[in-house]
Amino acid sequence: MSFLIDTCALSELTRKDPAPLVTEWFDGTPAESLHVSVLSFGEIRRGVERLPDSRRRSRIAAWLENELPAWFENRV
Repeated sequence: MSFLIDTCALSELTRKDPAPLVTEWFDGTPAESLHVSVLSFGEIRRGVERLPDSRRRSRIAAWLENELPAWFENRV
């Protein structure tokens, strides 16, 4: 079974204390069954651009540019 991950589920992972049910679901689901829309990347980018300059903004921007594309390689 494959899953198309919604933007809000991805964004939850960037929180200081993400919801345990969300992290447990991601941890228990095979990565190869997870897919993401390019629109989610755009929505997250727009959210990052709206944040004030801060460590949080820098951290999420780096996650968006580096970790997220690597995690979903060939599944966007």
